Amino acid sequence: GRARPGGPSLQSATLARKLPRPLSQGVHELARRERATPFMVLLAAFKLLLARWSGRDDIALGVPVAGRDHPQIENLVGCFVNTVVMRTRVNPEGTYRELLEDVRETTLGALAHSDQPFQTLARHLHPLRGGAGNTLFRIFFNYLTPGRDQPAVPGLHFDLIPSEDIRHKFDLTLY
Repeated sequence: GRARPGGPSLQSATLARKLPRPLSQGVHELARRERATPFMVLLAAFKLLLARWSGRDDIALGVPVAGRDHPQIENLVGCFVNTVVMRTRVNPEGTYRELLEDVRETTLGALAHSDQPFQTLARHLHPLRGGAGNTLFRIFFNYLTPGRDQPAVPGLHFDLIPSEDIRHKFDLTLY
């Protein structure tokens, strides 16, 4: 492979696509059959794609979590989002079903420890620093359910616009 550049170029592009209804229905059906969530089904598929594209079997990416697991903060206004690292070994000889099970277990484990601030994790792991920035992960994955993840205010319509900071912070961001 090619060597990584010394630092971020700040060049980016955005491509917006929604899953066609039959594919979305298939994702939900597969999730139901495999005791998983649509998030897990799409995350496993994305990790498989990344493994095949990169030729690597160790795929780590960052995922935002809501951070509202405690009843005392449910009604507070503010951003409580935390980032967790989802790391999976993709077995090139394995089946998608086996990968989905690994992703399911990794996701459940990561969510069980999601109140640990990302900065604390990064500080304890002492990732390599330098011009390339974050070394725990370079790919960001966010699953959004249309309508459910958007605020409901009568008379207003909301569209998700990923911040410039997110787009430039990682090599690849998938919403």
